[in-house]
Amino acid sequence: IPGVIIAIIQFAFDNIGTLFIGQAGAVYQAAVGCSSSIIGFGIGGLIHLANGGGLAIAIAKGKGDEEEQRKIIRSSIAFSFTLGPIISVLGFFLAEPILHILDTPADCMQWAVLYLRIYFLCAPARLVGNFAMAISRGMGYSNKPLRYMFVAGLSKIIITFVGVVLLKWHVVAIALSTIVADSVVAIWGLIDLKKGFGKVKWR
Repeated sequence: IPGVIIAIIQFAFDNIGTLFIGQAGAVYQAAVGCSSSIIGFGIGGLIHLANGGGLAIAIAKGKGDEEEQRKIIRSSIAFSFTLGPIISVLGFFLAEPILHILDTPADCMQWAVLYLRIYFLCAPARLVGNFAMAISRGMGYSNKPLRYMFVAGLSKIIITFVGVVLLKWHVVAIALSTIVADSVVAIWGLIDLKKGFGKVKWR
C-alpha cells in the first residue's frame, strides 16, 4: 500500500506544473505537454529500474544475508551514479532531434527543447532517490519514502508557484522544481542509507 501511495504522489507531483503553466500561455503548456512522452520513457523508466534493487534486497533480507544486502546497496548507488549522468547527457543532446521526429509544432519547439534539456538534469538524482526508496521499502521501512515524497512534493509546489506565477520563468521553473524535488529525495535517501538499517548500511 505505501508503494502505491508513493507512486500516486510521484505521478501527481510530476504533473503539478500543468496546473500553473496553463496560466502562463498556451505555447508553454504545449511545450510541456509534447515533452511528456519523452520524459515518461527516458525518466519514468528509472522508477522501474530502481524497483529491481528493492526486490533484490528484500530477497537478501529474507535470507538473512547481511553481506549480500550491503553489496546490493553499494551496487545500486554505483549504478545510479554511473547511469544517471549518461541519461542526462543523452537527454540534453537528443531532446531536439526526438522532438523533430515527433513533429513538435514550431511555435513551441524552442521551449520544449529548453524544458527537456533542463529536466533531464534530474536523472542522476531521480535514479539515486528511487533506488533509496526501493531499498528502504525492501528493508521494511515503507514510512521513509513517504516522508521523502511529501517534503519533495511540497518543495516542488512552492518552487513551481514562485517560478511560474511570480517570476514568469515558465518552463524553466517547472524543470528546475523537478531537479530540486528529486535532489531532496536523493540526498535524504543517501543520508538514511548511510545511517543504515540495523547493521546494514551504505559504506
